[in-house]
Amino acid sequence: MKYEYVHGIIHRVYPCSRFSLEPFSPKGGDNMRKYEAVFIFTPDLEEEKRNTLFDRLKGIMEADRTISNVDEWGIRKLAYEINDYTEGYYIIVNFEGTPETVNELDRISKISDGIMRHMVVREDD
Repeated sequence: MKYEYVHGIIHRVYPCSRFSLEPFSPKGGDNMRKYEAVFIFTPDLEEEKRNTLFDRLKGIMEADRTISNVDEWGIRKLAYEINDYTEGYYIIVNFEGTPETVNELDRISKISDGIMRHMVVREDD
């Protein structure tokens, strides 16, 4: 199977079309999917501000369904320097949501100064 990375989401490519922006639902009707999100916060961000920003992101994820797992890795060394930072504070979240939820997470993460990088990937069933 082929996959296409569009707007921070991995989508399955179908032979009948170039690529599909709507997720394929073999069960029909329900648009809920399992996702894994990785957020890398700046290491010098105060804990209170980081928790406030993460609570905002968590609120978006919990609006549709539940969060199944939150894994805080803490401060880790980055593979390469990003904006003069060599370390970042990692948080990995597994959740269920709709494509609209993922788009909103992407939008908020892009405009937030405390987040260096983020990625949301759909998990295979």
